[in-house]
Amino acid sequence: MKRHWKIVLGIMVLIGLPVGWYLGSPLFINKEVREEFPMKMPNPHDVDGMSREQKLEMEPKIAADLAGMPKRESMEEMPAEKGPSLVAEGMFRNVDTIHRGNGKAQLFQFAEGASLLRLEEIDIANGPDLWVYLVKHPDPKNAEDVKAGFVNLGKLKGNRGSQNYSIPAEIKTEEYGSAVIFCQLFGVLFSPAPLKMVK
Repeated sequence: MKRHWKIVLGIMVLIGLPVGWYLGSPLFINKEVREEFPMKMPNPHDVDGMSREQKLEMEPKIAADLAGMPKRESMEEMPAEKGPSLVAEGMFRNVDTIHRGNGKAQLFQFAEGASLLRLEEIDIANGPDLWVYLVKHPDPKNAEDVKAGFVNLGKLKGNRGSQNYSIPAEIKTEEYGSAVIFCQLFGVLFSPAPLKMVK
């Protein structure tokens, strides 16, 4: 009987250790990511990093676009591209003593209509399964405020540093009042940044 319990206990330890490490290790480990601010949104025709099949698929599209481009003389007369403009910004704040954050969230609009969320010099309390959301609530205090309306911009790349997150073209950014770091695994708000329009 004792041997049976030893086997059960051993199995529980083997399963529990990896799970415990996954859930607990982010509390002690910081990941810093430093991305440059893009002066323009990525070019969909940029073939770097594409597979051979993807490049072959893109060739007809690139050829068609080039055929429709204005002549060189006309291009020289075209005005220079306008850089991205800052639309809204806000500072991350603490939710409680465990779920903390500081740094800046900035919402940028590009001339071609694309939008970008920039997290600048952030320092967020780390945790498992953290994601970046745009939230409709102007200053969410809990998970219910977040879940009332949000769009997921992707997994948090690092809990420290500066990072960029593209916003889907169909999203009307003016309908969203805050940027949020959210733990999907436990449904917990880690840090919100209320966004104020820039005049």
